[in-house]
Amino acid sequence: MNLEFEKFIISQKAVIFRDGKCLILELSDKPGFWDMPGGRIDSGENADFAFEREIKEEIGFDDLQDSKIYLRKSFSYFSKTEGKMVPVCALFFIVNDESQRGIVLSEEHSQYKWIEKDEVKNYKFFWEFMPEVIKKGFEN
Repeated sequence: MNLEFEKFIISQKAVIFRDGKCLILELSDKPGFWDMPGGRIDSGENADFAFEREIKEEIGFDDLQDSKIYLRKSFSYFSKTEGKMVPVCALFFIVNDESQRGIVLSEEHSQYKWIEKDEVKNYKFFWEFMPEVIKKGFEN
C-alpha cells in the first residue's frame, strides 16, 4: 500500500499587506520561485499556534495579536504539492500590517519583496494559484 496517498496536508499562509503592497518571499531551495509566509500544521498542533509559529519562524513576527496587525479574511484552495498526489488544503489569511516592524527571514527564504498589484504577474509562485490569492487580497 502506498502511504503517500494517505496524507492530507493543511498549510496556512499569510497574505501580508503594508502601505498598499504585498509581501512575497523567494524560496532558498527553489531560486526564482516565490511564496508567502506560513506553513504546515503539525500533527496534533493547534491551528492558531501553528500559524503564529510559522510566521515567527519565517519572517520574525512574534505576536500577530499586536493591535496594529489584524486578520481580515480567509479562504482556501486544494492542490498537489511537488508533483506528488498529496492533497493540500491551503488556508490564506489577509493581514494588514501597520507596525512597520522589520522582516527577519529564515533560512527557507533568500529574499523578500513588497510588490504592488500590477507586479504580481512578474513573479513565478510555488503554488500556481498564489497570484489569484494575492489579487483577491488587494481587492479586500
